[in-house]
Amino acid sequence: MNSPALPFPTRPLRPPAELEQHFWRCDDTRCPDASYRFSIVLPRSWAPLDTPVAPPAAGGGLVSLGVYRPGTLVTAEVEVHACLLAREVAPADWLELYLERLGAEVVARRDVDTEGGKVADILTRSASADGPLVTRWLAMKNYDRLFLLEGRALEPNYPSAAEAIFTALTNVNLLHPIDWPLVERLRSFSRRHPGDFLVLYPESWQLVEDPANSERALQVSLLQRAGDVVVGKLVFATVARDALSDPQALADRFAADLRAGDMEVGPLRLVPDAPRPGFAATWQALAPVGLGGIAGESRVWIGERPDAWFFAGVLGPARAADPEAWAVNTRAHAILLQYLKVP
Repeated sequence: MNSPALPFPTRPLRPPAELEQHFWRCDDTRCPDASYRFSIVLPRSWAPLDTPVAPPAAGGGLVSLGVYRPGTLVTAEVEVHACLLAREVAPADWLELYLERLGAEVVARRDVDTEGGKVADILTRSASADGPLVTRWLAMKNYDRLFLLEGRALEPNYPSAAEAIFTALTNVNLLHPIDWPLVERLRSFSRRHPGDFLVLYPESWQLVEDPANSERALQVSLLQRAGDVVVGKLVFATVARDALSDPQALADRFAADLRAGDMEVGPLRLVPDAPRPGFAATWQALAPVGLGGIAGESRVWIGERPDAWFFAGVLGPARAADPEAWAVNTRAHAILLQYLKVP
């Protein structure tokens, strides 16, 4: 027999006056590093556990910044974790990979676009020694600090705790936020010909200009390395509008360049992409790529303007082959497009 649907509230269930009557705001200032201090809204019967708190270390894993639960019978609890990120990733991608490693079953989900990348709010079910455990997760970041918010209850207790968990997780606010939404600072690159543009990209990527660049065609490569190994490549190019007949010709040229480098590349079949200010039309494509025995992929975006074709492609391991590299590469490609400026 299928279990009934688990509640997944996405908006307050009470008017503000009633919410203030039944909930209180806890300012958790225990962490020695003020950038990890935050406020959280809790039911009036809940309180933080009196536990020592220390900030995460570079290269380390998640640390607990606080656990919050009822003061008497514990039927649910909320925990706030944090870790330091070395590269820019979207919080939603980070959380997806984390839950995949846990082996949790996703029951419900919603996504929200933010300046720091897409944020995912996910409800999961997993096994525990005491029976099925239902957990609501939300990951957010501020500069290089990622905060993982977790509200959990055994499945029989979850429906009555769903509102408290939702209210707590969606009302966590940093007391001393850093005024920068990305893990990395951004570098810029601009030219006026063959297309006038400005692009921004995470500073960990190394930019290399093609020596054959001219006023008719320009190409740069952005490389992401793990030690001496290139684990991601972004290609940005502009080509004079009258030099190519259509966007598919530009995608085919990119695929031919990959094949010339002894890569096995599937067809890059362009499909229309979402409209973008400054461009008459845009397209995208995704194709598998063989990277010397490693399953890879190439995602391309093409935009059309009166003066030039614009091309942005990312090449690297597929998600199944190297999830962490995939998340970093995907996010860098998104940033390149997000901050692409044209007249």
